[in-house]
Amino acid sequence: MSELTKNEAINLITPVADGEATGAERDAFFAYLKKDHHVRSLYEQELKTKMFLKKNLRRIEAPPELYYFARNVGTYANYADYPNEESIKDLPRTNGSFRRNNYWYFSIAAVLLAGFLFLFGDHIKPTEVSEASIVIEQQVYEHFKQLDKGFEADFIFDHTTPDLAQNKLIEQLQFDIQIPDLARASFNGYSNSEFANGFYTPVLNYTCEKNHPIYIFAFDMEELTDEIKPDKSASEACSTKNDYHITKIDGYHVVSWKWGQTWYAAISEHQGESFAEMLPR
Repeated sequence: MSELTKNEAINLITPVADGEATGAERDAFFAYLKKDHHVRSLYEQELKTKMFLKKNLRRIEAPPELYYFARNVGTYANYADYPNEESIKDLPRTNGSFRRNNYWYFSIAAVLLAGFLFLFGDHIKPTEVSEASIVIEQQVYEHFKQLDKGFEADFIFDHTTPDLAQNKLIEQLQFDIQIPDLARASFNGYSNSEFANGFYTPVLNYTCEKNHPIYIFAFDMEELTDEIKPDKSASEACSTKNDYHITKIDGYHVVSWKWGQTWYAAISEHQGESFAEMLPR
């Protein structure tokens, strides 16, 4: 994809934030952000808005009459003809005409499904179901492989001081994150970017005395679900502030720990024990 103009980049802000942009569009977009701080600030504001809505917007239960209408949609021509909440309790849950329509719809669906399986069944592969779709420590390692090669365009680091970064992240994400003060390492900045499947979380960037990068991913544990969660052994091992766990993956060590309601997972060239010694106690 060719280099973006400013208007093209602005038009891609929402598709990229919503995970709807193509790979080529995402690459071109993040390449453009490196040179345009204005568009970058617009993109960060979009992420901030998404995080705020996700944290503060609550689902509202549908009224009983709407639920009843959906269950009996074959009976009424439109929602305006539907009985109100006061009279709904006196109505039958189903009737003969709807039941017949229901069976007819099921019959059509069964025929279509059988035809689909006959034509394409050989191409359908079973999906392995794991305890969690994405294990944080494994995904941290996957990101590190790309960051180490310079290929991870999504992570655009905002270079600032630890105090400013912490205040800004607390304001943006609405959770009590702490920026670790690592021994023998300097804080470079942070990025609030997509971790997996539209889930955004901050990643902190440090440089140690040998000029090797350190990346620490921080997670609001109240936002984690069965889709994204810590390694089971790590979760069981970390109950106090001084606890940590080392997950070994392909020769690298991912160090995990928990401070309050924030889960941290760090990766670098360090051995796990060496990195753990850098953490404040």
